[in-house]
Amino acid sequence: MAELPQDAAVLLPGAVLKARNHDSDYAFRQHSDFHYLCGFPEPDALLVLLPGREAGEALLFCQEKDPEKEAWTGIRIGPEGAVRDYGMDQAFDNASRGDLADLLEGRRTLYLPLADSHAMTLADGIRARLQARARRGGAAPGGFVDVSALIHELRLTKSESELALMRHAAEISAQAHCRAMRESRPGRFEYQLQAAIEHEFAWHGARAPAYGTIVGGGINACVLHYVENAARLADGDLVLIDAGAEFDLYAGDITRTFPVNGRFSEAQRALYDVVLAAEERAVAAVAPGTTLEAIHDGVVRDLTAGCWRWACSKASSKRASSPRPTGASISTPPRTGWGWMCTMSAATGSTASRARSNRAWC
Repeated sequence: MAELPQDAAVLLPGAVLKARNHDSDYAFRQHSDFHYLCGFPEPDALLVLLPGREAGEALLFCQEKDPEKEAWTGIRIGPEGAVRDYGMDQAFDNASRGDLADLLEGRRTLYLPLADSHAMTLADGIRARLQARARRGGAAPGGFVDVSALIHELRLTKSESELALMRHAAEISAQAHCRAMRESRPGRFEYQLQAAIEHEFAWHGARAPAYGTIVGGGINACVLHYVENAARLADGDLVLIDAGAEFDLYAGDITRTFPVNGRFSEAQRALYDVVLAAEERAVAAVAPGTTLEAIHDGVVRDLTAGCWRWACSKASSKRASSPRPTGASISTPPRTGWGWMCTMSAATGSTASRARSNRAWC
């Protein structure tokens, strides 16, 4: 509230239910920004913030108590519960939204999510009504400002309770990945690993994934946002899983790749070790003042150098074990493939030496 001018107001709608088919809805998830500011968990709510208002600065409009509807869809919190349990100064049922123009009269600037069509329609209607009163001395808002950037800046700094929720979501996510590794077998389907992961989430209180679970075996792992999760897992392939639990709207996010049959081939192990080393150095580099760009560039250099070294070692082993014609020079590099590039690198001191000099890349 301290970030807002005294003559401003915030309008922030919560999420709404979305129909899945004729007579059922998708599982409801509250909008993250709305949840951050007030924690109210029901659909069709509207948060109104009025800096400096003596009767209360934090107002909520929500579904009214309705015993008949509650018999079908569950007990509603209602306005009294919003004040009692969620710290609102005042709360009203949604039928009272007609009073918004009175509440916002004299407010010069409205802060709202400009990308939200529902919020924009609501704000345009309120401003039109207040402009119609201008002849009687009323004052309509002069402009709209996007509140999303302001909220997102606040969300960058986590409280201790938020950090605890994030750690818990990460712990559940890690347990689910370990279970998927135990469940993996050649011949099983990607969706069976997905089922094991999401069961583990729910078993520990994370009622939904933080995002669509990705389980890609073999070539499917190369699709960045693979969603089918329908292929059979093959012996000798790797399987990539990108999955995270959501606990109280805070997310875990873990990606791991492992052999379907539980054992790496030589090439798979070598590549895995390169990626693991790059990841560990990236995590160690995270510190105040370090930029994401610097960490990303370091990871790219580590991955490039690691793959180069492995390819060079394979090329050298192949040359050492291959018979050579009489009189051929041992130092003559092949003119195609990795061996040529490795020899050129050694001769020019390019990529390999730069990789050695960039070990402390942050």
